[in-house]
Parts: sequence; C-alpha cells; structure tokens
Amino acid sequence: LPNRFVADRLVDAYFKYAHPLNTYLHEYAFRQRYERLWLSEELGGEEAVENNLAWFGLVNLIFAFGSVHAKMVGHISIGKMRFFNRAKTLVLSSLFQAATIELVQALLLMGQYLNSSLELDNSWTVIGLAIRMAQSLGLHQDITTMDLKVIDQEVRKRVWWGCFVIDR
Repeated sequence: LPNRFVADRLVDAYFKYAHPLNTYLHEYAFRQRYERLWLSEELGGEEAVENNLAWFGLVNLIFAFGSVHAKMVGHISIGKMRFFNRAKTLVLSSLFQAATIELVQALLLMGQYLNSSLELDNSWTVIGLAIRMAQSLGLHQDITTMDLKVIDQEVRKRVWWGCFVIDR
C-alpha cells in the first residue's frame, strides 16, 4: 500500500471524481472498512492480504482510478498501472474462491478501467465474469425476504444495477 497520506488522497479523488459514475460501492461502508484496513495492515501483514484478496484488489483499483483523477487535479503523481497490475493479480487470484460482493465490485471496476484503457475485449470478458458471479450470489433476485441489514440490501442493489448498466 502507499503511505496513508497518499492512500487517503487517492480514495478521496476516487469518490469525488470517479464514484459518481460507479455507484456500486457504498462510500460510507467502504470508508469504514478502509479504516479497518490500516489496522489489519499493522496487525495482520501478508496474512491479512491472503484472507481478503478481492478486498485488497478492490482497494488497489480505487487507488488506480484515484491516481488518474488526483493527477488531473494536481494533488499527486502516482503510476496508475502499478495499482492496476497489483489489483489484477489479487482479483484474478481470488476468482476460484467463493464468490463475494467485493469480488463482483472489483470485477466491475476492473472492467471499467479496462474499458477506459480501450482494452475492450478484456473489459467485456471481465464484466461477463462479474455478471455471472453476481447471479451466482443471487443479486438479481428480490431481497425483501432475506434477513439483511439495510446497508447490505443497498449494496446488493447497487452492485446488480452496476452489472446491468455496465453491460449495456
């Protein structure tokens, strides 16, 4: 991870400039977990990463998007490809583990990043993976009968809607 100051600027840039187009992340929920990430980094090291590959991949994708926008507004200059390549390794390593919302979110962000980089075939493939994984999690189904917190219901809706919109 970059140092905390840089990481915070990248996350802020993502939520200010990129997030309005990628609303399948819930900012408050993300920021809560992001704060815990710094504790797990101090307490867990590599073991923390191995147990949360998709989450760390998602964070690195946010850093990649954030570095594009932070650079545009003159805050910092960080190589976006470093974060994207790390995210790609983490996300692809987690593909054969159990499906999670974080993995679907990471795949959607990765697909958008690839699309913006004009890697359209790769983007299409990654987005297809995200959609199939979302279906396997039942995100396309009515959730009113499930015993979920309101925030979890909201995230499920946002992720499924993100799959729908990005596939158009």
